[in-house]
Amino acid sequence: MNTKQRLALAATVTAVVAIVAGRNSSSVKKLLPTMSSKAMKRASVVRIVADERPAPDPAKYWAEILQRSGQYPPHWCGALVLYALRKAGLTTALWRVGSGFIYELKLPRTNDPQPGDVAYFNKFQHHALVAENLGDGTIVTYDGNGIRSAQFPQGEIGRHVRRKQDVTAFFSIDPLLK
Repeated sequence: MNTKQRLALAATVTAVVAIVAGRNSSSVKKLLPTMSSKAMKRASVVRIVADERPAPDPAKYWAEILQRSGQYPPHWCGALVLYALRKAGLTTALWRVGSGFIYELKLPRTNDPQPGDVAYFNKFQHHALVAENLGDGTIVTYDGNGIRSAQFPQGEIGRHVRRKQDVTAFFSIDPLLK
């Protein structure tokens, strides 16, 4: 990567972090023109999930991606991720009971996760949304199905810093970024 590409990447990451944090300053607005269309779409996916924090609405996510009424599955981490991809206008795919959505969307694996990519964990078949790659072997994720409490009986949407090596696989949303 050359210097120009590094500077553009740094500006993009800075703007994505600012957008996710909800900042709307003039410095963010100055950075936005340097962001590629793909980076803006990625930031949009992350922002959708960030806006749902901390109080989730799992029934809303399932209704959007299953498009049926009735009893919804109790675990909704993958539903949150697919909901965000749909709300960002990146797909119209629905959840397939028994197989989810990653393979239907033909999302390729990546070793360099970017904001908006999917982190998958074998344990509990857990899905999370990558909010940021910190570049030091750690990532920031937003996870549905978080800690349950009296305030959030269905679990909260948590923000976690994780080691990349603790994630089973990362799936890139690049094919959806037309």
